[in-house]
Amino acid sequence: MEQQLAAQTQHLQHRLQNLSSKIRRQLALPQPMRDAGMITFLRQEINVYQFALAQLEQLNGTRVALADPLGYGRAKDMLSPLASGNRSKGSAVSANNSDVLRIGVFGGLGDVLCVTPALQALKKARPQRELHLQLNAEPHLAIFKNNPDIDHISVLKRGNNKNQKKLDIEVSVGFLGTDIHYREHAAFLLAAALGVSIDSEIPRYFIGESEQAAAQQALKGIGSLVVISPTSRAPANQNWPLQRWQSLMALFPDVTFAQVGLPDEEVIEGALDWRTAQDVRSSVAKLAVAGAYVGMDTFWAHAAAAVSTPAVVFFGGTHPSVFGYPGHAKLYKHLRCSPCHHTLAGRHCPYNTECINDITVDEAAQALREQLAV
Repeated sequence: MEQQLAAQTQHLQHRLQNLSSKIRRQLALPQPMRDAGMITFLRQEINVYQFALAQLEQLNGTRVALADPLGYGRAKDMLSPLASGNRSKGSAVSANNSDVLRIGVFGGLGDVLCVTPALQALKKARPQRELHLQLNAEPHLAIFKNNPDIDHISVLKRGNNKNQKKLDIEVSVGFLGTDIHYREHAAFLLAAALGVSIDSEIPRYFIGESEQAAAQQALKGIGSLVVISPTSRAPANQNWPLQRWQSLMALFPDVTFAQVGLPDEEVIEGALDWRTAQDVRSSVAKLAVAGAYVGMDTFWAHAAAAVSTPAVVFFGGTHPSVFGYPGHAKLYKHLRCSPCHHTLAGRHCPYNTECINDITVDEAAQALREQLAV
């Protein structure tokens, strides 16, 4: 028992020293150069570990030497006021009696895909009302191609909004705070923001006949296919080490692996290269006929759910209850500091992304075997 307490104490002290060092480096910078968000995160982490050390002190009856709290105290005094969190700009719109409902849907590709069940519910509630969507990026238009729930779609033009209609509501996963405040799927949260109820969180994505035919032609001669997405941009701290992908692929010699993602992401040797910034729909059509998807919690995991492809999804900075789907294998370590996506907001993890690094090749391989057997 004493040895266990000593080991735990040493671990906590090491963490505190690391965090205190990082926050002191931030505070040594001139005020305009400090990252207030990172300082807030570090300050909260120091507070947690100091409390944990105090609890150990009570257990072993000895005085535990705390890491130098200078960084914590100075951060508390020197931070400028920060917002307490993001809130949705939207409100329930089910009572809107106009013939047109204008909705701004913002966020990443996966975030946008999450709103599709709510759009279906809005259309079903009032079929005669037109739904006009405004998106924040051109690539997002591909998500809604062939979608029967949408009557008009456009992209927000930055800097010249004179001719753009005023929106009735704006929704975004980021507005809601998602996994900071909730343990409910993002699709249900977005539906509530739009004033409707949905029965399922599964996204709606429509592949045309020509797209299906092109995918089948492109994959002719390929047997068992697994699509992988090794890299995540958002959250930025959610990337499995690249060498483990090669180790995983080596365990499945009879499977063809194809890598999706953006062109500037590092290539996994031995995988087909499907990285693209333009032809997303072609890749999704191929994903629809794949045996499984393995990868980060990105757009591709949402797309796999939309096209009913079994999946193994890695979660670290996000929470599977908010972004996971029924039937998918969700690899998540339940660390105290996770999820951190909306608190770190793309900043580098001070713990070397243990949440992802702790996922082993054997765990991923076993989950993939089970998904391929579905």
